[in-house]
Amino acid sequence: MKKILVTYFSHSGNTRVVAEKINSILNGDIFEIETVDKYPVKYNLVVNQAKKEIEDQIKPVLLNRLAHFNEYDTIVIGYPMWWYTCPMAV
Repeated sequence: MKKILVTYFSHSGNTRVVAEKINSILNGDIFEIETVDKYPVKYNLVVNQAKKEIEDQIKPVLLNRLAHFNEYDTIVIGYPMWWYTCPMAV
């Protein structure tokens, strides 16, 4: 039987909801990518921070890591689009 991982980064919670729904169908493991320093809630502030991270190639420190990606046959990754790409946390 194939082992599946659904991993995601969610700022507002929308991606979390989708990831949980996908995982309920796939019946895999689920893992949330979280940063040590939380992003601002206000839209313009988070947009500015995301833009700066991408432009300056800043990779935020992650709160937790999944050590054994090689255990999975399939990995589904979910994230919001930030400045036309994935968040630097991903």
